Amino acid sequence: MAETDDQISSLIKGLKRRNRKAQKTVFLNYYAYVKAITQRYSSNQEDSEELVNDVFVKIFSKINSYDTDYSFKTWLSRITVNTCIDKYRQSLRVIHAQSLDDVFISEMPFTSQEILEEVEVLPIINELPENYRLVFNMYVFEDYSHKEIAEKLNIAEGTSKSCLSRAKKIIKDHMLMHSSQYKHENG
Repeated sequence: MAETDDQISSLIKGLKRRNRKAQKTVFLNYYAYVKAITQRYSSNQEDSEELVNDVFVKIFSKINSYDTDYSFKTWLSRITVNTCIDKYRQSLRVIHAQSLDDVFISEMPFTSQEILEEVEVLPIINELPENYRLVFNMYVFEDYSHKEIAEKLNIAEGTSKSCLSRAKKIIKDHMLMHSSQYKHENG
């Protein structure tokens, strides 16, 4: 449901008053949007649902930090992505990355539009190791630079590049394997 500026303003006021009806409306109207983002960062439905719950708790508790000069949906998206990143940080062990000299760097370009047009890519992304999935999502879907990713995740820029490269290779290999199977079966 696309809300008008007045409706959003009214919802924000309700959220600031901790009005349960406003909270329910925001939850129902933005659940699918938040869920779509968390699914890209999660390896399974349970983790995705947990992140959705965490996101709405943060939205309701941090509503006073919302700047009305910006779109509510943009703010909500940023909170969702940051919640996914925070979850990753909590579970972060140590990312072991080889030197970039040892890594095959795929020249295959990825844009978010290309990814979204590939119907079966979300299950592939969900199967990526957590560190690869996180860097891939931040770089491809959220347009973070490797420097920004490194700062947010407290890793080296080279590690970010390595994780992205490996994620792309896994996705590319999976897509190539499935396209050759399709050609063989329908060939």
